[in-house]
Amino acid sequence: MKSYLDEIKQIIDKLAATANLISDEEIVFVTLKGIPKEYVSFKTAIQARDTLITFEELSNLLLSEEINISMDELELNSQIGVSTALTAQKGSNQNYQGNYPTNRGRQLEASYSSRE
Repeated sequence: MKSYLDEIKQIIDKLAATANLISDEEIVFVTLKGIPKEYVSFKTAIQARDTLITFEELSNLLLSEEINISMDELELNSQIGVSTALTAQKGSNQNYQGNYPTNRGRQLEASYSSRE
């Protein structure tokens, strides 16, 4: 996100050097238009605001949102890993438990047969 925002800032600076000034509203619009799909709820929240936001404010919020998205992905990956491990463990326990009564039943059957 930082490199994307740096690119936008460089374009703004180049345009300003040629006396082509762009309003913050236009800059925010263009910036939001180019952000990845993971930011769709963020984008919606910014567009729903009653007050205008500056490019600087948007930049700070986007960098914070990037951290939030990264944390959410780490948490999700962690939960998936734990879930997968538990499922694999449960599956191996079911196989063991599924065979245990059968083997135990055969042992009891053999023991009973030998008594007769």
